[in-house]
Amino acid sequence: MPRSTIAKIKRVFKLYLKNWINGPCNRDIYIAYDITKNRTNNHPEVYHSRQRLIYDKYRMPLGEWLIQFREMTNSEDNEVNAIRLYLKDPPIIDVDTLQIDARIAHYKEKLDQ
Repeated sequence: MPRSTIAKIKRVFKLYLKNWINGPCNRDIYIAYDITKNRTNNHPEVYHSRQRLIYDKYRMPLGEWLIQFREMTNSEDNEVNAIRLYLKDPPIIDVDTLQIDARIAHYKEKLDQ
């Protein structure tokens, strides 16, 4: 590889370290290593994925979305209040999620050693 190419690669790598790894925002802003819920740092992605699941649509007219969002929010509020007032049991934790969380914790420990 020509020396000029190596010098350019080193310059790019230095800029990457300076601005992304050791910069003012540091890597915590874009690395999801320590996140235990919503294992992404792309919250719009999470929102749109949930929107597709809940509304069965990716995009919808604003009026239609507002009506469905209000109905969903009211339903969730009612469920939370019922749990808080001991009128309803909280949902059980998904076994797959517990297993995945345990595996992630195990591998994090191995990385931290």
